[in-house]
Amino acid sequence: MPIGEGFFISALTGEVVPVHEHAHEVKTDPERFGLSPADVEDLLPANPKDREALVRMAMKKGWIRVRADRARIVAEFDWSPLDDVLAYLIPWLAENYGPLTRVELHDMARRKRYEGTVEELVDPERVVAVVGVTEKRMLGALLKRLNESLR
Repeated sequence: MPIGEGFFISALTGEVVPVHEHAHEVKTDPERFGLSPADVEDLLPANPKDREALVRMAMKKGWIRVRADRARIVAEFDWSPLDDVLAYLIPWLAENYGPLTRVELHDMARRKRYEGTVEELVDPERVVAVVGVTEKRMLGALLKRLNESLR
């Protein structure tokens, strides 16, 4: 049974889909997630391996899996480039959660995990603590634009 609020956010369009259980949502409406019914017909959301496969298939099509509970928000994605993911995720987080809300970003494509607060993700100078120095070069212009649009 899921704990907290669940969402899928498209890294391609910014569409936000509230969900109760992510794998069930993919199985129920595969076309929304860029999949065909044949892609998911043999997968059962109740089976742990199938549940992971369903969610990963959606993430590989550009969807960000988000689960928010009282203590933190976890966003998982398997999509490149990272700035596509953050272009929609950061404004959504800033609009819906407080600045001190803890955020974990699980980047499956790069096998990295970033951790910080909403405030750190929104601030171009503080995001280095979250995503690291090498990614800062890639994110610099995007974060500046996002920061200006959030003011």
